[in-house]
Amino acid sequence: MIGVYCYYKNDKPVYVGASIDIDRRRRQHKTAGRFLDCEFKVLEETTNAELFDKERYYIIEWNMCQEGLNKVIHNNMDIPEVREANAERMRQSNPMKPGMTNNGSFKKGHKPIFTEERNKKISQKLMGNKNGVTTHLNSDRLTCEVCGATMNRGNFIRWNHGPKCTQKLST
Repeated sequence: MIGVYCYYKNDKPVYVGASIDIDRRRRQHKTAGRFLDCEFKVLEETTNAELFDKERYYIIEWNMCQEGLNKVIHNNMDIPEVREANAERMRQSNPMKPGMTNNGSFKKGHKPIFTEERNKKISQKLMGNKNGVTTHLNSDRLTCEVCGATMNRGNFIRWNHGPKCTQKLST
């Protein structure tokens, strides 16, 4: 059954909720140990489309966020009060610098302009300074003094080239 329900204690509403399966939701409350000493009533059967509007109506009408145990009207971002409450919570916990927006760098449908300078900046930023190494492991070419092979630093180390190289030049 889809609808809005309420828990009452001493004939006073304590909590208003909505669910697409009221019986399942009631069992979830019971399993969690909530509202065990309260009376349960279905306020209204409804459709999916009206579900949150009906719940919102009862929560606002009965002032359940202040008088009851409801924390929010509903965690549905379509509701202006919830949207504003979330926006305010985010502003206080993660304030942005004045003038900054949260729209991203690009507008929908626009593509970034790829320039050589942009690519170089990104490459340098990603390379960073890892363990004191300022260049990428494979950007240098080394020549083994024993066998004469030329390769990048990664393979030079991997195949044990250098003074202890076992790959002697065939004579």
